[in-house]
Amino acid sequence: MKRRLKKVRRKSSLKRIIFAGLFFCLLAGLGYLAVWWPKIWIEDVQVEGKAVYYSVTNIKEIAWQKIGRPLWRKVPRQSIILVPIYQIKKDILNKYPEIKTVEVVRHLPRSLVIKIEERDISGFGVRLRGGRLRVGSRTPNLLGVRLPTLRRLALKK
Repeated sequence: MKRRLKKVRRKSSLKRIIFAGLFFCLLAGLGYLAVWWPKIWIEDVQVEGKAVYYSVTNIKEIAWQKIGRPLWRKVPRQSIILVPIYQIKKDILNKYPEIKTVEVVRHLPRSLVIKIEERDISGFGVRLRGGRLRVGSRTPNLLGVRLPTLRRLALKK
């Protein structure tokens, strides 16, 4: 009777090893498909939002530059799963300080949507101290008014 229990245990441990091996092979195959299957690679990048202080083509270029860089030298980031969303957000916010929020959304199977909300820039970079107008050196000319004209208007008051 003891011998019979030992044989059953050996068979069950052999079954576990076989099923674990099949499970990991299946998992590796799914991982390979997720990276290399061209049906889920990014085909289109869309930008939503008012394009007042930025160019839609420039935003798309930033996204495509990040998507085009390989991961670990040979693994493409074109797969919808491997898209570097946080790096795209960070680069857009660093290049355009006028943008308040950036949201990058994956739309299956093949598109990426970038939703942009701009800041309200009234008084951007302009400070009044002691009745004097101070324009910061990094103040962009977003309002279309020449900065010396803006200074003269503030001094008239």
